[in-house]
Amino acid sequence: MFKRLFWLVTGAGFGFGLSFWVSRALRRVIARWAPASVAARAQAAARSLAADARAAWSDGRATMEERQRVLREGLGGGRPALGPGRPKGRPPDRRLTSGGARPPGPEGLRTGT
Repeated sequence: MFKRLFWLVTGAGFGFGLSFWVSRALRRVIARWAPASVAARAQAAARSLAADARAAWSDGRATMEERQRVLREGLGGGRPALGPGRPKGRPPDRRLTSGGARPPGPEGLRTGT
């Protein structure tokens, strides 16, 4: 008799505990997938993506400016070809700008020359 009562109480306890745990887990899933929660997570992801894009853009810009500075120094002109450092009335240095010159390439790709 005591053996059956022991197993009845043990089973009821496990059943109650398991049903309580399942209901809590289900409430968490429902709250996570509620429209407001999904919208908030999407908004946070978009903000993170925008911040990453801004950081990549500024990093690329800084790298580009550094590379241009190195190239200009290699050509002998320490100042930029265009901009506030160039004296007024003086044409830009064509070595530093495209100036219509074509880069060398395979002969088969050149058209109109």
